[in-house]
Amino acid sequence: MKKIYFSGLLAFVLFPLISYAQSVHNVNAGSYYFTDIDETVYVGDQVCWFNDGGYHDVNFSGYGNPQDLVDQYLPPNSGGDLGCITFSTPGSFTYDCSIGNHAANGMIATISVVEYFEPDQVSSVSINDCGDFEDGSNSAWAHILTATTSADGASSQEAQTFTMNVTSLPEGGAKYRVFKTTANGSTAFGPSSAGADLVLGDNTVTVSAVGFDRTVKFQFSSGDVEFSSLSVNGVDAGCIVTEDTDDSSVAITDCGDFEEGNNSAWAHILTATTSADGASSQEAQTFT
Repeated sequence: MKKIYFSGLLAFVLFPLISYAQSVHNVNAGSYYFTDIDETVYVGDQVCWFNDGGYHDVNFSGYGNPQDLVDQYLPPNSGGDLGCITFSTPGSFTYDCSIGNHAANGMIATISVVEYFEPDQVSSVSINDCGDFEDGSNSAWAHILTATTSADGASSQEAQTFTMNVTSLPEGGAKYRVFKTTANGSTAFGPSSAGADLVLGDNTVTVSAVGFDRTVKFQFSSGDVEFSSLSVNGVDAGCIVTEDTDDSSVAITDCGDFEEGNNSAWAHILTATTSADGASSQEAQTFT
């Protein structure tokens, strides 16, 4: 008989945890501007602000943000480090400089935060197979991802962002472009009507906030683009499949697989095999 003995209380994890090293992203503030964040911000990341000059603060109040984010108000200074904020939930979070008329003059910005998944926990999907995309009437831009419409009212005025982690591109590549309505009711495309190239890895595109209700849609030239993550304004696409992980722990004393031993120094026993198992007891015995 082969038994494995444990000397005391031990907690073990049933499945491996997802690990992610926190990143820090930097934003500069100055005369009526906040600089953009070019990389993806994940849950658990920090964003730090530096004042290039002038009297500025960082304020998340007044935009429907979570209270824990509002409470992390960064008070004003006249130059130097304003401070850092850690983002604990995914979403699209608008903030401003609340000093004087700075916000009215353009000191408003939005940070989009997404969940992090280990690459081997996420399956890639193509645009063709993702129900978040609609069919477009223009065959050159046949795949449409809607960020907002004028029917959404005030929320359509906020910055609109999509983030896609591209894992595969078709031969010849693929492009995206932005369709948006303007204040006078006409339409415009960005960065141009010809669009811009998608790249392998992270693709993050933000359409700046405006002062009128509008429609914003992201158009794609190919349905053969594959991606492992996709979010619009911080909301994950419904077509991404992730493997469930269980990060709960249990103590040996609470696990029925262990027997009680008669040696108080080795009181917890996990039986691998007994001689009654015959030939199988002769095989290697392993616990993990």
